[in-house]
Amino acid sequence: MEPLRPGDPGMLGPYRLEGRLGGGGMGLVFLGRSPGGRPVAVKVARHELADDPGFRRRFTREVEAARRVGGFYTAQVVDADTDAHPPWLATAFIPGPSLEQAVRGHGPLPDDALSALGAGLAEGLAAIHREGLVHRDLKPGNIILAADGPRVIDFGISRALDDAHTSTTALGTPGYMSPEQAVGREVGPPSDVFALGAVLAFAATEHGPFGTGPAGTIIHRIVHEAPDLTRLPPHLAGLVSDCLAKDPNSRPGVSEILDHFAGSSKATLFMPTGLLLGPGESAAHNSADGRIELFVRGADDHLWHLWQVVRDGGFSNWDDMSGYRSLPDDVPLVVAGDPAAHNSADGRIEVFVRGADGHLWHAWQVARDGNWSNWQDLSCHRPLPNGAPLTVAGDPAAHNSADGRIELFVRGADDRLWHLWQLVRDGDWSNWNDMSGYRSAPVDGPLTVAGDPAAHNSADGRIEVFVRGADGHLWHVWQVARDGDWSNWEDLSGHRLLPGGAPLVVAGDPAAHNSADGRIEVFVRGADGHLWHVWQVARDGDWSNWEDLSRHRPLPDGAPLMVAGDPAAHNSADGRIEVFVRGADNHLWHLWQVARDGDWSNWEDLGEHPPSPNEN
Repeated sequence: MEPLRPGDPGMLGPYRLEGRLGGGGMGLVFLGRSPGGRPVAVKVARHELADDPGFRRRFTREVEAARRVGGFYTAQVVDADTDAHPPWLATAFIPGPSLEQAVRGHGPLPDDALSALGAGLAEGLAAIHREGLVHRDLKPGNIILAADGPRVIDFGISRALDDAHTSTTALGTPGYMSPEQAVGREVGPPSDVFALGAVLAFAATEHGPFGTGPAGTIIHRIVHEAPDLTRLPPHLAGLVSDCLAKDPNSRPGVSEILDHFAGSSKATLFMPTGLLLGPGESAAHNSADGRIELFVRGADDHLWHLWQVVRDGGFSNWDDMSGYRSLPDDVPLVVAGDPAAHNSADGRIEVFVRGADGHLWHAWQVARDGNWSNWQDLSCHRPLPNGAPLTVAGDPAAHNSADGRIELFVRGADDRLWHLWQLVRDGDWSNWNDMSGYRSAPVDGPLTVAGDPAAHNSADGRIEVFVRGADGHLWHVWQVARDGDWSNWEDLSGHRLLPGGAPLVVAGDPAAHNSADGRIEVFVRGADGHLWHVWQVARDGDWSNWEDLSRHRPLPDGAPLMVAGDPAAHNSADGRIEVFVRGADNHLWHLWQVARDGDWSNWEDLGEHPPSPNEN
């Protein structure tokens, strides 16, 4: 989304406009917000076109057509004013990238996503055709990859079937027009089937089946030449070839396309999460009754929420937490970081996230497994001694004290580590505490931090915090007693030097977790691209030497695993630690203890893991 530009309207009808989603020859599309806080996509005609009576009639026809189309795979029209100057319509906002953005940014879709895409688009076109309409501009930019499947949007040049023959202009997008549309002949549902075939070819190969070049060149290929399908996977090649037949009568109907994908269980899968939600990392936590709840920053910079409907069961629809409870000025919370989630003492989930305003925001369940509070600005709730709110520059870590109070740690814009805690269980919050200056490091001045902290409990319930300093060292601070005061800062990088006598220089943020017997184990990416490990030798005791996990278990070719992301660590059901990290090859790699508190397995490439039986 782009910010509004000078001259853009601030309101259209009852909708407050927040930014630009895109535009085309007919008009602009804005992200708007209803009076109740729900997001909508508002399409508005350009001012120079609004005075054209012919254009206004076409726009009115578009709105009437779009109102009649339903189904799960189209964006529903929720409001319109075709008499306004300029005229506009509002549809449900579908969060997620367009197919064009997803494929250009991430490459061709995998097989499971291709099947889901084909099935969803065929069902969406069926809904359009049932109303006697033809889309006429189905293309990757008009398909949104939502969390539960694709959505067809922007009926920008739709026509009722009984009016289609009156158009003698080749309206549409070169590369996705049917031959009959390209030469200005009558079009019907087979024209959309042709476009669907071209869309599937693009999704599978990142290239249109008729190549690139000037519009006239592409149209000539569409009308006279065979498509290039050489890179299509075998299970799609035949179907796409049939869809791209020059003769409209030789193309399959959308019901046949649906039948083709109905035989594949892959069509029931959601789109890959990496293509849906944008750049954020998710936070997952248990509800009071054990269901998993997930929180993540979306491509629209809203915080989104997904949860298991029953224990160990399927997941809900996505919930927009940014818009669910608007801020005091009736706008949604725009987030700029990744969330942290943790349980209150009585089991309610509490969520913390950095806003685009640099403040730390907080929302919580009002009752166990219940509804959510309004957003609370923790940066302003307890201002700093100079009266200003705390501006944060990193993502928070949340953990429970020994008696169940939530304690928060976050990097401020001043590159200090700040600390906030509940004064009583499920109660109000303390003032902000500058942990960088509260206990100085064995250097001049307070500790300057360069990363996001990890917090975990020692075996006896004391909180221990780990963070990357601006010097590239991993630093450690801990409560001296349960719910008590804090130690001095300890330089873990220098506490146990590497075999060559140098301290470990780290390049990422740490992960901390307990072993089966309660000792803390820490994992962090080094500046050398290796994954390093250090652990307490005894419960609440001193630390081991640094262990190079990348080299401890080399890959089959004898080389160490090079990592490019920050690790995640968790316990298996029997208490063994399992570690997950992104490799330099962008695969997800997995390592685990072979026995409780024992040695480590070989590295497992989860990116190459065999599919489960229902994916075959």
